[in-house]
Amino acid sequence: MSKTRDWLETFREARQRSVSQKIKTIAILSGKGGVGKTSFSLRLAHELSRANKKVLLIDCDYNLSNTLLKLNTNTKSKFSAYLEKEANLYDCMVQIQNFHLLPTCNGNIDIFDKKYRIQNEIINIVDQSEKHYDFILLDCPAGIAKETLNLAAFCDLRTILITPDKSSLADSYSLTKILIQRYGADVNRFVLNKVRNQSVYEKVSRTFDNTCRKFMNEEAHFLGYLPYLDVESKYFDQEFVFGENNSIPEYCLTITQKLYEIAFETADESSVGLFGDEKSSLDQIDNSKTRLGAI
Repeated sequence: MSKTRDWLETFREARQRSVSQKIKTIAILSGKGGVGKTSFSLRLAHELSRANKKVLLIDCDYNLSNTLLKLNTNTKSKFSAYLEKEANLYDCMVQIQNFHLLPTCNGNIDIFDKKYRIQNEIINIVDQSEKHYDFILLDCPAGIAKETLNLAAFCDLRTILITPDKSSLADSYSLTKILIQRYGADVNRFVLNKVRNQSVYEKVSRTFDNTCRKFMNEEAHFLGYLPYLDVESKYFDQEFVFGENNSIPEYCLTITQKLYEIAFETADESSVGLFGDEKSSLDQIDNSKTRLGAI
């Protein structure tokens, strides 16, 4: 067993002794950039929070963070101050409607020059925050860098975003292969994005599944697909993340419901749907932030 995997599994065992066995941490991944991973992460956080779940979304692309840019906000990230121990976790969080976002940095020279162990910092943040949230989502950098895979393997579940083009399919296969064969991380689910119609989804998902079965003896479980959103680029992010009058909400809600069912399939709450009786308010979320601030 590699030192990295041994460390991850040791950390996981220690963490699971003190928290629920339910799936709480979900890594959102992609083999290549430009497939809509960050937009999907924001939409997923939005859908879960609308169902009264307490959600924290962490942007793990720590020096190429663009979540705040997509949200068209002037808020500045304080993550570098957190790394320097000049700010606490509460100070770094941004409330986006009903969920919390932890943005990181973009082109920060100090972070670039210094040797921070970012994966450790993020895992420590997850460990501190987990008891305060129903779900913690990690928007991971695209590709197969070891730091990305370490974070993904640490999570309870991985959702891999793919588009129908061949390069995305090939890169997603490579990502999945390494996760399974080198990390033993086999609880993976797939979402096909930018799909023109149902027949494209069926063809592409079937091809990807057949490839995984043939060469890895693993089934590729698809949660569904997101349709191609044909809107002006300057309106795209707002429409994709928060829009209600386009085709995204219906498809994303189906995907979110399936993720929720997977998360609780072995728990007592398995019979409770995404919009069940369980409630959590904005006030409860704010109280969680207050407690985090004292850490």
